[in-house]
Amino acid sequence: MNEENSKTSYSGLNVQEINLEQEMIDLESVTKVPEFLARKHKMIAFEKFDNKLKVAMLDPFNIYALDDLRLSTNMEIIPVRASEKNIQYMIEQFYSFIQTKNIVNQFEKEIRDETVAHMEYKIEDKEVSASMKLIHNLLERCVLNEASDMHIEPFEKGARIRYR
Repeated sequence: MNEENSKTSYSGLNVQEINLEQEMIDLESVTKVPEFLARKHKMIAFEKFDNKLKVAMLDPFNIYALDDLRLSTNMEIIPVRASEKNIQYMIEQFYSFIQTKNIVNQFEKEIRDETVAHMEYKIEDKEVSASMKLIHNLLERCVLNEASDMHIEPFEKGARIRYR
């Protein structure tokens, strides 16, 4: 089913259709849904209130996806429809950010624990240091976003990383 047909098939049903680029996406909401579920079912959570989670989905009537989500989050799910392109873009942006944030936190912990001197990079058994993961993740984000360059601005208590 192409994008145009999918829009018209939902127009007569009682389902809200949104453009995620016009929504305020709550990072805490995004983290409620494991990345593998978001990719598998083409969905991204964007708003949380009380025990309810609002989720943009390609197919808001997919009962398997809704069941997976209910079991995973233990929350009431409010499905809305968004385009596949819109959802994929947001999944890439937010889960990449979350992954980078987790790697940075791990890296900071390693520095605090003074384990930097003992970091190893073993390709054969996939054991890599947080700093190597961070560099790999940053470069991967640059490639995905077709960036021509990356700027790292160090500060006393952190750094700003920009790419264009």
